[in-house]
Amino acid sequence: MGDFVLLIKYRLKNTSINRNEKFRKLPVLYLLIILAIFCLAFLPTMDFFKELDKVKIFGDESFLTLADAYFSFFSLILLILAVLNQIPFFIYNLYDEDEIGFLLKFPISRASIFFYKFFEAFLGTFVSFALYFSVAFVYGLSKGGITVLLSTGAAVLGFVFAMGISVPISRLIGNLISKTTARKLSGFLTLLNAGVFLLMISLVGSGNMAGEKIFLTVSKLRLIPSTWVMLAAKGSLMEWLLLVVFDIWLIRMSIRVANSFIFEPTSRGKEEKIPEKKAISVIKKELLLLYRGENAVFFLLYPVLFSAIILVITRQFLSTVIVMLLISTLYTSQMIVIMLSAEFVAWPFPAYLPVSFRKTLNTKCLLVATAYTLLFSGILSAAILISDVGLTHFFIVPAAFATFLISAKLGTVFYFSSNAYKSGVNKKRLGFSSTLLLEIISFVIGFGNIVVLTLFINSLENTDLLIFKENIMLSCLLGIGVPIITSSISFLIIKRILNKHIIRIKEGK
Repeated sequence: MGDFVLLIKYRLKNTSINRNEKFRKLPVLYLLIILAIFCLAFLPTMDFFKELDKVKIFGDESFLTLADAYFSFFSLILLILAVLNQIPFFIYNLYDEDEIGFLLKFPISRASIFFYKFFEAFLGTFVSFALYFSVAFVYGLSKGGITVLLSTGAAVLGFVFAMGISVPISRLIGNLISKTTARKLSGFLTLLNAGVFLLMISLVGSGNMAGEKIFLTVSKLRLIPSTWVMLAAKGSLMEWLLLVVFDIWLIRMSIRVANSFIFEPTSRGKEEKIPEKKAISVIKKELLLLYRGENAVFFLLYPVLFSAIILVITRQFLSTVIVMLLISTLYTSQMIVIMLSAEFVAWPFPAYLPVSFRKTLNTKCLLVATAYTLLFSGILSAAILISDVGLTHFFIVPAAFATFLISAKLGTVFYFSSNAYKSGVNKKRLGFSSTLLLEIISFVIGFGNIVVLTLFINSLENTDLLIFKENIMLSCLLGIGVPIITSSISFLIIKRILNKHIIRIKEGK
């Protein structure tokens, strides 16, 4: 047990903002904050569950209500999504031969190493857990009393059940796909997780009778874990016993799988021959890094999916643009951090290559900004068609490119400022406070670039919206001048700061 706690401290220490003692518990605090935010976001649905709880299921002897049927269906969908997210994560994380081999050199029990990797999988799929825990929390809160403790406890056991199933399945699938494919699949499945959940919520809110029949059918299937979770939340001792027994059995089976295939690995067949490759250009190298980046698929497609859902639901042009801007600027900075971390794995070797380090940084920023600009243009085209606004809104695209480029350069500045590139842990994420500050700055710049320009273009189509109706020239100066001034000042300030960091890095400081 002591070994496991030590490994967890090591894991959390390497993910904190700073390596000082006072910051070591911050990751746990962040997880609790995320969990609280999800729970607060779902609180408005409590009244919905209360109304459903008044409707008894006709002909059912277990005194189930429609709220129970909905929760059972939610459990089924979210547990399936959790398994889908955990399988690729286990493939490239649990079967990490380098780290496992390193840990086995120390006097640490194999069980401690397994539970350490199990905990890493929990952290890696924490969003799935937060979604499920929030639904269980609101469901229990709607019933009142001790039910909130029973429902959240049952949800935790249900999530452990999903993780226990994922280990042997990941072993079977791991023979068919590579770790690189698993990483890309993980990002796509996380994206699918968010999309399916939002569609599920829209189905519930629509009052679709066909959907309610599906919920009722699922709640009556007593041999599936989602029904066990629902009945355990209602206080059924038998279902609690089933969840506990199956969780223990699945964990024991997972440990045996780990002992057989992880701690004592066997040859996987013929060794792959690495083909000889010709020299590649800097741009092609950066494109490969962008394509192979961890969670690159998720970072690129999530803003598109979420903005598309907002567009379909609201059919509002401005709200769609703001959502796309807010999410894309955040992921632009995170994507550049991932690409920079790949550069510093072999540092200082890249500094001796016949390629300017400054040129490499500019290429990375331009590629990331271009990728998000193309995605933004696609959403913008769809928003113009659905919202029936003028084609003049395509003039927003250059402002969007400038915003994403500034966000990428800001991400570079924050990455260098945090000294993460020389932390010794190959840090691929900005800290919570850095991410929050970066997002605020990026959104303010994006507001000056994109939102102001969008409002100005809207006012040209409807002159009643002009701020200075009597002086159209002044309105034009504000509508066009604010984005230009915002971008120019931002580029100048970032360039000065970035130059100082580049000089400091080249000097080895």
